[in-house]
Amino acid sequence: CNLNAECRVQFHRAICTCRDGYTGNAQIACYEIGCRSDSDCPATEACVNKNCIDPCRYTQCGRNAVCKTNYNHNARCHCIDGYRGNALTGCTRPECTRDDECPYHLSCQNEQCRDPCDCAPGAQCRVDNHRASCRCPPGYTGDASFACEKIPVRDPDQCKMDADCSSRLACFSGTCKNPCLEAKPCAQHAVCTVQDTLPLRTMYCVCEEGYVGDAEKQCLPVSPIQPGCSSDIECAATETCRNRACVNPCTEFNPCARTAECLAQSHKAICSCPVGMVGDPFQNCYREPVITPECTVDSECPSNRACINQKCQDPCADGNPCAGNAECRTLTHRPLCMCPQGWGGDPKVQCYKPECQRDSDCPYDKACYNEKCLNPCTYGATQCG
Repeated sequence: CNLNAECRVQFHRAICTCRDGYTGNAQIACYEIGCRSDSDCPATEACVNKNCIDPCRYTQCGRNAVCKTNYNHNARCHCIDGYRGNALTGCTRPECTRDDECPYHLSCQNEQCRDPCDCAPGAQCRVDNHRASCRCPPGYTGDASFACEKIPVRDPDQCKMDADCSSRLACFSGTCKNPCLEAKPCAQHAVCTVQDTLPLRTMYCVCEEGYVGDAEKQCLPVSPIQPGCSSDIECAATETCRNRACVNPCTEFNPCARTAECLAQSHKAICSCPVGMVGDPFQNCYREPVITPECTVDSECPSNRACINQKCQDPCADGNPCAGNAECRTLTHRPLCMCPQGWGGDPKVQCYKPECQRDSDCPYDKACYNEKCLNPCTYGATQCG
């Protein structure tokens, strides 16, 4: 017998039984009655002294908190609804959780009703519906959330026009200033000069020594002329300018695939696949596969099909020649248009359903003449006196 089992002899046979306080298959394994670990208990219970019990029984939670068992045999303390804090030491109800729980002149911040004003020093704050708005007091300007500055008292204008200023100065918003420093009309590496013209001063821009170009846009350093080309237009149409040399673009830096043809034209390499080949001339050109046609004449197709575009197709489906309410059938490779049974008309133009085919299709005071219900006294063979 196995561990924790004992052997007894009955009727000449050995019988294994588990010892007292144990259970299980005595020939395989006997184990103590009760749990050995949490895994032997339901997910909401824990193994304590070989018994599966609710772990919250031995868990003490704080004030305004309750114990709940998770599905891993553990007890957890949770604050009751509407309360916050440490569930083990105690939970408290917050003063607020949203603005409308505070007076209109306060807002809810970190679960407390507080003054929402956070304006710059000296700024005026107004609270409306729990929201603060800042503004600078009269005589001050700026962003009231950061800083308010006193509006300076403007001195009398120094000038009204350029003629009121001394030489090489111009009038800007009532003050005489150097127009070259205010307007900055010249490019980098250019010199600005003021001319005493009236009624407005004139500014001139000149590139510094060693620089050339449009002094109002760009001044570039003077460089010695180097031999060779500087652009494609200085080369032949079948060449391009590379590193100040005119070269054939198909010979130098050929962009075409090995199976493609390259033609130098307008200073560029033009790639194309040779005649009889297809594909991307920049990747690979290959011979176009030959596709064997399914048919060339109608006789190579079944009688209910016709040879259309080298394929056996239903002639009624490909460009149906019949009227919209007519029936199309294929007979010896050709479409045959027919009006539905009981209908009349030209099946290639329009099929119509006749008003009548016999007198019984008409009202009792009419008769059927040429598929129409007419008065027999007027159109009938019988003429009354």
